[in-house]
Amino acid sequence: MARLACALLQQRRPMGDVMWLKENAEFLCVLRATGAEVGPDVLALYHETYASLAQRAGDFPQYYRFFLSMALDLEDLGMPGRVGLVLAQWCHDQRLDLAELSDQQRAEAAALFARRGLGRADPGLGQRLAGFMGQSRQFAMPNQNAAYALTHLVFYQADYGRRRVNLPPKALQSLHFAGTVAFLAQDADLLAEVALALRFAGQPVPMAWAMWLRAQADMPLQAVPQVPATDGYHSWLVLRWHSAMAEPDRGGVLADVQLPAGAFQFPVPLGQGILAPLTEAIFAAPNRALRGDWPAMRWHLGESLPPSAVALLELAAGACPNFERFFWHFARPSYALGPTDDAVLPKN
Repeated sequence: MARLACALLQQRRPMGDVMWLKENAEFLCVLRATGAEVGPDVLALYHETYASLAQRAGDFPQYYRFFLSMALDLEDLGMPGRVGLVLAQWCHDQRLDLAELSDQQRAEAAALFARRGLGRADPGLGQRLAGFMGQSRQFAMPNQNAAYALTHLVFYQADYGRRRVNLPPKALQSLHFAGTVAFLAQDADLLAEVALALRFAGQPVPMAWAMWLRAQADMPLQAVPQVPATDGYHSWLVLRWHSAMAEPDRGGVLADVQLPAGAFQFPVPLGQGILAPLTEAIFAAPNRALRGDWPAMRWHLGESLPPSAVALLELAAGACPNFERFFWHFARPSYALGPTDDAVLPKN
């Protein structure tokens, strides 16, 4: 663990760079979420960073959520000090959360403040978030920003898996729809987050998803001449996190991780998505009125797509509860405007 922490702190990104902040904050978050035992050697590596977080937040308040998250997680992992409380109080007093542009960011700030007993009334926030999470049809279409917002909102409610959340049926359907799109895209990063959100809600993860994620999580780190500008760090981390949740006897998020000597890169997950050919085949259907009808379209797609794509589509159909509803929204038949239609979309 110390070698990996040292790489994240000193070798991959310039200290203070936004990607440096993101990578280290995510690493500490996952360690806390999984209850990892962090030794004094690792905490010692972060001591200078921890001591500087309040000053850094004053210099760069636009990144206050990263700084506050790191301070709180380090303290929860055993770092002695009260920087987290002081920083949380300062951010709260400065009303930095009120400058956020999105409800998701306001929800994250509220979750961070709550960890040190702070709060602020925000009438309507909970209702707006519930409305967003319950709009299942929007998650049946490729939209990574919306899908990641959905998973992160579950993470905040669950305190990253440290408590069980009871999600309403519509929100659970949204997770299944977002996961189905990610599976069809072979997007391991997003699918792992959806699978984690389902587990935090006490729900099973479809077997087809779990098996594919397990295979992706086992990809080894690779030695390279120098640290690359981009690699699969975030995917690797959430895949290992999901494996730790799915297989608690395995030994934690960093179990069996072998770090190559010298510089190394995190593997990019493998997978050939079918979103583009699937969409093209759906839109090419001779009868637009039927293109959202899964039983009617199944034969057409079987004839239009290569066997590997058909196999993945069938796996996705078997893994998604209420796949017929998902497919109707994915195919978007009600949104199709003909050349003589008005500019107003018809209602569902």
